[in-house]
Amino acid sequence: MIFYTPVQIVASVVYANDNSTAHTDPTVKGCTNRICSQKQRFQLLRSHCEKNPQLKDSYDEEDSHTYYRLLVDDKHKLLYCALPKAASTTFYNMFYYSYTGKFLEDIHCRQCWEDQGILSHFSKSERDKRLRDYYKIMVVRHPLDRLISCWNGKFTRQYRHPTWLQNGPRMIEMFRELQGNTTLKEEIKKGASFNEFVRYANYLEATEGEDHNRHWRPHHRLCHPCSIEYDLIVKVETMQEDSKAVLYKLGLNQSEFPLINARRTGESETLNLEKTLMEYADIGDEDMRRIHEIYDHDMQLSGYEWDGDEYRARCGAPCNQNGCC
Repeated sequence: MIFYTPVQIVASVVYANDNSTAHTDPTVKGCTNRICSQKQRFQLLRSHCEKNPQLKDSYDEEDSHTYYRLLVDDKHKLLYCALPKAASTTFYNMFYYSYTGKFLEDIHCRQCWEDQGILSHFSKSERDKRLRDYYKIMVVRHPLDRLISCWNGKFTRQYRHPTWLQNGPRMIEMFRELQGNTTLKEEIKKGASFNEFVRYANYLEATEGEDHNRHWRPHHRLCHPCSIEYDLIVKVETMQEDSKAVLYKLGLNQSEFPLINARRTGESETLNLEKTLMEYADIGDEDMRRIHEIYDHDMQLSGYEWDGDEYRARCGAPCNQNGCC
């Protein structure tokens, strides 16, 4: 069994560095688990950073590319690390709406944000000032769930999207055995299996000169939480609550974003912090071990767990350990 247990701390929800936003404390369906306070989340993150100083190696403050995932909101003095496949579309819309009063017509409109600001486009002195003075938000998601979301969104059929064009045909050519008179071109039209995608990610991790696409790159290599001092950690699993602090900062109200978390169970004060991911049932032991290694730091930084016997992803400890997410 592959199983991680985060620091066991339970308290009411109070958002760090923002005393004006205190919220209710929903419980997990059928459990006593609760949403961790921001203080608890940062304690866990900083503890893991201190034990693993190598996590700062991917951060180069002199290289502007380090900051290419940090979106700048000068109007509200906010920075947001846009982690792909972690509710980034929702957040794009929230920030864009707060600026313009309109929703994005194209949810993948990179130019819309380039017009407002990406931190990598600023000079070092301007970057440093914003990193020092602005309120910084990071959104995370269970990495093994995020990996499935990436596969579903980018590789289950033939796309014209750059992520598919650069990676899809290549992974199928590398890992699929052609049957009978079937051609590679015909196989590519079918899309990639999840098993092929996992093997491809493992290959990229192990091969010098290769790197992961941003859509599945570990979040600690994109948002650099051990080097940048964030003020708010939002979890996709608890976005209905966590996003209230963001909406407050943007001067918006929740009625304008009523369906902010697709994981909502429909029960007003209940959150579902466990999810069975049967896609991993077909992954071999060695490939599972290697993919887990890729995202191990992401899991420990944010208190995520994986039960390899039941293919269950958890935010926080299992029910009988009275943990929090």
